[in-house]
Amino acid sequence: MTRRYIQALIIIAFLSSRPLCALDALSLESLEISPGLGYYLFDGERDFNDTAYGRIGFGLYLSPAIAFELGYSSLQSEHKYIKEIDDIDVQLFHFDAYYYFRSDKRIQPYISTGINSYSEELSGNKSDETLLNLAGGVKYIMTPNWSIRSDLRAFFSDDENRIDSAISFALNYRFGRGLTQQFDLDSDGVTDDKDRCLATSSGINVDDIGCPLDSDKDAISDHKDHCKNTPESVAVDPNGCPFDSDRDNVADYLDQCPNTPEHLKTDATGCPVDDDLDGILNNKDQCPDTKPGAKVDKRGCYLPLVKKVSLSLSISFDNNSSQTKPEHHKELEQVAEYMNKYPQAIVTIEGHSDSIGDAAYNKSISQKRADNIARMLVKDFNIEAFRVKSVGYGEEYPITSNETRAGRQKNRRVVAIVSASN
Repeated sequence: MTRRYIQALIIIAFLSSRPLCALDALSLESLEISPGLGYYLFDGERDFNDTAYGRIGFGLYLSPAIAFELGYSSLQSEHKYIKEIDDIDVQLFHFDAYYYFRSDKRIQPYISTGINSYSEELSGNKSDETLLNLAGGVKYIMTPNWSIRSDLRAFFSDDENRIDSAISFALNYRFGRGLTQQFDLDSDGVTDDKDRCLATSSGINVDDIGCPLDSDKDAISDHKDHCKNTPESVAVDPNGCPFDSDRDNVADYLDQCPNTPEHLKTDATGCPVDDDLDGILNNKDQCPDTKPGAKVDKRGCYLPLVKKVSLSLSISFDNNSSQTKPEHHKELEQVAEYMNKYPQAIVTIEGHSDSIGDAAYNKSISQKRADNIARMLVKDFNIEAFRVKSVGYGEEYPITSNETRAGRQKNRRVVAIVSASN
């Protein structure tokens, strides 16, 4: 392999990777110092042990993607088989060109080529030659100033037709005016010279200064904010949500009952609910399913009816008729209301008549009248049937004399007797 052929191969590989227009952004303001270590591997035909070595490089950037480096390396090795032979001392001076792909990103693959002045001394004999090298590697940008890089480099010798190689690692410090303008290390679309949040994770929306958006201005960036529409000035937890001190799922700034016991059901205002609307909150209600309108005690349970109540109803029937009338509905409202207040009470509808006519007939028609009123109470007012009884007494219990027309009309009556179920 001739020197000219190797040179052509190196130049083509380096320059064809990107067009020369990358030189449009030339900037001689960026320098780099690169101390490092490496491991040198001698060609297999050379009987020397592979060995570690130290290096130092001084770089100059012409653009974010193109740099040149002048460096020095030194190593010492032993002969593999003949211990009596002195160690070989090698010194390399190198001048290399670098091309960085993705030069505005944190991870930058690169290729490099260059020329080396190779000098070795063995048993008092010195020899010098020129090597060409070709390398590929990766650079990792830690900050705009600091980075590390590693590459695998091959060294080509025309004089002895050999190929040595080396693996190297370097810590780089880069400096110079306008350095950060070349980078957007967190890939957020804001160059580092304007970016006040240089370590923003990929995919996070940022503002004009490169910091994560905080739409509701609660000091929790949107990508961490579980409550993105919190009103301004409302205190929030680390998740960006308003505090809920009593854990009732109503934020403190909306909570009208801030000390509700934990796990207690609350309404939209943060106050304990009264599901059965009996005036006793759920947390104190020992009878949570009482009917609306019922009278309850301080435990939320039905108040028992302690005495029998007689409700006289202004209900009249046509002579010899048990047919109910629409106006009877109005009279029954007071009975239904009382029954709803005392859901454990029962009612007996009593039918009465005057003394005109046959007593058996009077008792029969009074029973029919009582039955019809009872059915109306069940059907129209949703009073449970088992709580409603009816009885016809006929002319047995007059409340006034049947000698007059007015008296007989008073005796033709319906009475509701409300009492305790037991």
